[in-house]
Amino acid sequence: MKRYVIQLLICLAVEAGSAAVQLLLRSSRLPFPGQSASFSCSGSGTIIRWEKDNTVLNLTNARYSSDQKMSSLVIHSLVKTDTGLYRCVAVVSGIEESDTVYLSVLVNPEISYKPLTVAVEGHSVTLGCQTRYFTKISWTFNGVNISHKPGYIYSRAKMNLTIDRVSRTHAGQYACTATNYNKAHTSTGTPVLVVYYGPDAVLRGPVNGTAIEGEDVIMHLNTTGFPSPQKKWKKDDVFLELESSRYNLGPDGQTLSISSVQTSDSGNYTCVVNNTVGETLEYFQLTVEGPPSPPRLLEANITVMETFIKMFVKWTVPFNGNSPITEYTLHYRQKGGAFWFTMLVRSSQVSADVPMSINLNSLKGFDFYVTASNRHGSSEESEIFQVSKNSFLLIAPPTSSSEPTEKSGLSESRVIVIAVSGFATSILTTFALIVLAYKRQRWAPPHHQEEQNATVRMFDARSDSFAESSHPSKETQITYARYPI
Repeated sequence: MKRYVIQLLICLAVEAGSAAVQLLLRSSRLPFPGQSASFSCSGSGTIIRWEKDNTVLNLTNARYSSDQKMSSLVIHSLVKTDTGLYRCVAVVSGIEESDTVYLSVLVNPEISYKPLTVAVEGHSVTLGCQTRYFTKISWTFNGVNISHKPGYIYSRAKMNLTIDRVSRTHAGQYACTATNYNKAHTSTGTPVLVVYYGPDAVLRGPVNGTAIEGEDVIMHLNTTGFPSPQKKWKKDDVFLELESSRYNLGPDGQTLSISSVQTSDSGNYTCVVNNTVGETLEYFQLTVEGPPSPPRLLEANITVMETFIKMFVKWTVPFNGNSPITEYTLHYRQKGGAFWFTMLVRSSQVSADVPMSINLNSLKGFDFYVTASNRHGSSEESEIFQVSKNSFLLIAPPTSSSEPTEKSGLSESRVIVIAVSGFATSILTTFALIVLAYKRQRWAPPHHQEEQNATVRMFDARSDSFAESSHPSKETQITYARYPI
């Protein structure tokens, strides 16, 4: 433990001599620099000299004055070095006799201190004022006396002030004031405490984190920290290429602006905020809503009935534009036709059945495409899916007799034709077109019990060939596949 000695500068009268010589200090016992000190020496002998700290004074010095008998001594314009033990020496009956008195010149306290101290929040810090020639030290913070305020720890003489866990609120101007004995003279040191602390941040953006495609979006970051923190922006853990014309950083990186946002701008945005003390991450989830993407057609099945046709179309569920799909619209027309028909389909469905009365002799085929809609609008058109009449497979059913007609016409029966394709014809990759034809047939049972099984023959009009199938029941389904188209 350090020990500090407090020096009280006072004037003490020392009765060192005999009654034959008496030395008195007739001026102030506690003079200040610039004042005068007056001594008088009386006795029965002859005064022969004056001493200070056992050294003979040179009375020819202009600062000293004395009478002819040397019974008085005046020291003019006192300085700090005039402090000491003064002695008057006289000869009495052939013997030197003397008396002493102590003069203490009260000088201004002297203070030395470190002008600037830097501390890190949460750590301990000590401010010091090394002082001489004082009787009391007091401390203030931003002009408020803190000598008895909790949270501050002082050394024995209050030359040092310690804050055990410094915070940013402790940063500011401190002052240590040293006062001498009669409080007439003071000296003040003004150490400054700077507190470094890590960054805090709050990131804000559009209300509910949602924006509409085409809008301009601004994300604003409120930060604190000292030294001033740096900011870097990321999207989905990848640093943004801020050279892009669509991104713009505000002053000191406090704001990130995105012009004309797209659904692809949706994601998790992060601002990395750091300084020499630490780092923090702030997140903002942005969702950009817009019209959905176009669906993709998977297949189109055409069932040719006796008096009408029925089309079955199926598609994929597209990206909904971050907003629920409200409906689909199926667009279709006869191949080569100028007018598109439309059919609304509920959002819960991804297929549609479309019945149509049509002259089969004039039928060349059909074109299809689909669009999806949500509250922000409709998607672009899907790729057009084409089904040509040349792809149809014709099936002739058996007649009411036990032997079917080999080349029954389309008008003589009910025929079902299906065309299936993995992708629309505009897809660059070529796929074989699979044509499936099937017919569920009914007929009357033969007259003889032993002829319960029947043979059904189907005819492919394009290949001019037959296929046979035997079935034990009254109703059968024939499926025939052929490649390619």
